[in-house]
Amino acid sequence: MDLDETLIHSVFTNDKTDVKFTHKGDEFKFNVRPYCYEFLSNMSQYYNVYVFTAGTHDYAEPIINYLNQKKKTILGFLHRKNCM
Repeated sequence: MDLDETLIHSVFTNDKTDVKFTHKGDEFKFNVRPYCYEFLSNMSQYYNVYVFTAGTHDYAEPIINYLNQKKKTILGFLHRKNCM
């Protein structure tokens, strides 16, 4: 599952966002796509869900942890270093 523009939309301006938090000194701002949580919950009942992004590990990890929250719907992720 693609992270950027599929599960979330990152925001790099001062526009209003659904989610805003700081992790290790970096500010993360993004909008969660409609029905994202329901989709992940339903798909994880039938499939092992992994997320990929062209972004860095430091960018992806806190966002994926946020999307998982109390559930374990996402089993892992691939990031920039995993790309050829």
